[in-house]
Amino acid sequence: MEQRRQRSRVEIEHGSEYDIYHVTTRHETTLRFLREHNLLKNDVLCDICESQMNIFVNKSKADLEQLRCPVRNCFTTKSIRVQSFLVEVSSV
Repeated sequence: MEQRRQRSRVEIEHGSEYDIYHVTTRHETTLRFLREHNLLKNDVLCDICESQMNIFVNKSKADLEQLRCPVRNCFTTKSIRVQSFLVEVSSV
């Protein structure tokens, strides 16, 4: 049992531990974990006007979030998976 518990934990920088179950049970904690470990980009530029894109909630999308350009008359949107290894993963 103890050996199984040790395998269910992941060692993260500075010696702290995250229990994978707790990180992945809620969508918000999973996204935060991915951003904190640079697996999802925080600084994506708009392809049209080159402004910094903002994260916004979009419950109609599988990821529940999207990137959107804040510039008036632009409002380009992108997946939060852009420029990450997740871009090839299906959002079923």
